[in-house]
Amino acid sequence: MKFVKVLAIAATLAVPLSAHAATVNQQTSDIFTGEAGKLGGTKVMVFNTSTPDPHDYMSGLAGAFQLQSRLDIDGNGTIGDGTKGAVEKFIGFCITPFTYLKRSGTSLVGDYSLHDDITSGIKTLSLERLKMLGALAKGAWDLMDDSIENAVAFQLAAWEIVAETKPHLSVYEAGPADKNFRVRAPSKYLQDTSIATANDWLSKLGTKGWELSTAGLKILTVPVDTAGRDTTQDLMTYVPPAPVPLPGALGMLAAGL
Repeated sequence: MKFVKVLAIAATLAVPLSAHAATVNQQTSDIFTGEAGKLGGTKVMVFNTSTPDPHDYMSGLAGAFQLQSRLDIDGNGTIGDGTKGAVEKFIGFCITPFTYLKRSGTSLVGDYSLHDDITSGIKTLSLERLKMLGALAKGAWDLMDDSIENAVAFQLAAWEIVAETKPHLSVYEAGPADKNFRVRAPSKYLQDTSIATANDWLSKLGTKGWELSTAGLKILTVPVDTAGRDTTQDLMTYVPPAPVPLPGALGMLAAGL
């Protein structure tokens, strides 16, 4: 079973862009179950040791959210198959580990705006980190098919990219002195395999097949509250760019071959 070729992860825009707003819903009653089967869903605790309280942490779920919306996620000009009531389905990963995802039944709370262009950082997330997320998605997306362990690994790697402010990117359950972000969980899916996989992917960022780029990334946001705080998790989607034809292939197309 293949992943739907769209990635969703959390974020908040620093500058307003043109956007369309709509609700986002789960594909089924279980946010981790949908068109791609059941993916992810393991309880973890995430720690931020850079805050005044060194024990600042939140408990949540690591895995792949399976979502759908009436937004044109893939940018092809139609919603789903274009029929009345059609939706676009996509896979989601949280990258705001210290913000809870608010839900009401099978609906995510808030109207999500889809931003088609990423030209600046996202709140405190720099363009450099956005490119890292793009590299992670480009290199690891097809490696997650039917694998809960790899879905968890992707979640851990995405959290590490957006939450770690120290130079060294590596997932640890027990954070060393040069770390200010770490995770902990007793779950069977957060074993050495998932952590090792996440670290392997992080080490490849910027190499061939894992190039640093925002190509294919789109962002869905919910407005912050009057105090400027996140009210729920925003989403970032990934749509793999179409391959660029080789110069010789372009000539063949022009000749009608």
